[in-house]
Amino acid sequence: MSAETEKPPQPPGSPPLKKNGSDMKSVDSRKASTSERRAAGWFGWMRKSSDEKPGPRKNSLSIPKPKRSQSNPHYSPNHADTTTDRKKKSWGWWSDKQGPPSSNQPPDKPAFRKSKSVSTSSNPPPPTQIDRFQEIKLDSLDIYSQRREFKKELVLLREKYESSDQDADAKELAKLKIDTLQDIVNDMVLYREPPEDVMGHAYTFWIMETIKQTMQKSGGFISPALYVPQRVWLQEGGKIVAYHLKMDVCSKLLKNILDLEADFIFNATDISRLIQRLKGLTKWMENVREIISFQLAEVKGKEDSSKKKSTWTAFAKGTAQLRNYALPTRLSPEESLAYSACLTAIFQKCKFLRELLTRYSMHEELCILLGGVMAFFRGVILVFVLHDLNKLINQYHAASAKTFLAS
Repeated sequence: MSAETEKPPQPPGSPPLKKNGSDMKSVDSRKASTSERRAAGWFGWMRKSSDEKPGPRKNSLSIPKPKRSQSNPHYSPNHADTTTDRKKKSWGWWSDKQGPPSSNQPPDKPAFRKSKSVSTSSNPPPPTQIDRFQEIKLDSLDIYSQRREFKKELVLLREKYESSDQDADAKELAKLKIDTLQDIVNDMVLYREPPEDVMGHAYTFWIMETIKQTMQKSGGFISPALYVPQRVWLQEGGKIVAYHLKMDVCSKLLKNILDLEADFIFNATDISRLIQRLKGLTKWMENVREIISFQLAEVKGKEDSSKKKSTWTAFAKGTAQLRNYALPTRLSPEESLAYSACLTAIFQKCKFLRELLTRYSMHEELCILLGGVMAFFRGVILVFVLHDLNKLINQYHAASAKTFLAS
């Protein structure tokens, strides 16, 4: 038998080859059936076998195993056992809610599923009780809530200060915070009962604290039945008589008190130096009182002698009407804010005068000089400030009533 007619041996069970023509097609060249294509993947049947090389085709009797798509995670070797457990969605391994799998992600996990495990190592530790003071948000609380929070903090600090297991530095820091918080809590009272002695210095300080509270953001009560909000001082178009004169006097008074306090801090043991500074301050106050008494009708001048009184009586009577009918100054928002801020600073610094009165209560000359300073506050500063407050309250009520009737 010749080589041309010689046929290769056919393995048992293989389908017979076609006999029509010399070009006999091998089994691997036929198209895969529909079931084989589905088993091999959507595009696996289009890929050529990796063992094919360029050149003439060789007849192969073995049925090639279709190569599966490498991009399909359902047919990967690591995922072969779990393909039947998964429920396919849509038309393939791409579900409706998941994107394409990442190449760096294991095939048995969804590509865009976020992990629910949150690391707790980055969470900051809870603040200690000593640091709670910095975490109180004052802007979001009213004055009553602020006072309640500060009282709680004050109790915690006192417990820390009284505990025996704290060192000296911690106790000193706690005591400093206790003193600071106590002053803050005392200043956050909207209304205090006036002292019984109306003519004493305590009553003058009480008036200062009451007026200062009305200039704060929360406002304050000047009597149990009259509440004054801050917007009374900062109202638009408020009118004050002799505004520039009052601002000049208040600015110089604040500067003198600050200079006196600074000098006393560095020379606390030199009593004679303090006496000389107080004498200069009281002399300046007397001159200012005489000048301002002719500009403002509500301020009374200091009458030292009957001759001086009789000399200026006629002039005072003649100028009283002019002072009463003087045109007030319409303030801008900046001027109203500057006026209230200057008065607040003066009343705040008067605590230094109270400390001097308490410290040198047994020193006769110092008590007389400090009494003169307090008389200036009571007879000049508080007089025209209360007069201005009365005018501003009336203006505020008139503007509010006009707005209410117009609406």
